[in-house]
Amino acid sequence: MNLPNHEIIEAEANWTVVVNSAVRACVRQQVTMDFVTGLPAKDGCNDAIFVIVDKLTKMAHFAACKKSISAEETARIFILTVVRLHGIPSAIISDRDTKFTSNFCHNLWEQFGTRLQFSSAYHPETDGQTERANKMIEQLIRDTCDDVADWEQQLPVIEFAYNNAPSSTIR
Repeated sequence: MNLPNHEIIEAEANWTVVVNSAVRACVRQQVTMDFVTGLPAKDGCNDAIFVIVDKLTKMAHFAACKKSISAEETARIFILTVVRLHGIPSAIISDRDTKFTSNFCHNLWEQFGTRLQFSSAYHPETDGQTERANKMIEQLIRDTCDDVADWEQQLPVIEFAYNNAPSSTIR
């Protein structure tokens, strides 16, 4: 079937709109969450990073926190960091950290209509995306901080660098 050029161009433009709309609808539908721990706490401050990554776009948010953070505080940071900017995800994938498996979190996400999915203790690669992000964060801390104890000051720059680095999965 031969179509005139203008009809082909119009069909391609319509297809692009449909595809772009579908992609926008999927963004922030699934996010992964984890913590980078074992960081030096300068002056008794934060010693961990709460890492949240969108499964589709690979965009990440990093929040400095204490390793001993509660489930309630974890949820508060998630809402302030992600929900206020992107809305409520349909699914959250995480490891079985008590911060994510608590009754508080189950009840909260159930009210939001968000499905919780947990990686297996013996198969952390289920949440491999966040594990890769954690490794990259650790490398970026080493690369950008003269003194590793200054990681918290550099965290916004590290997040920017992470989000602007090319991802082989979305090229």
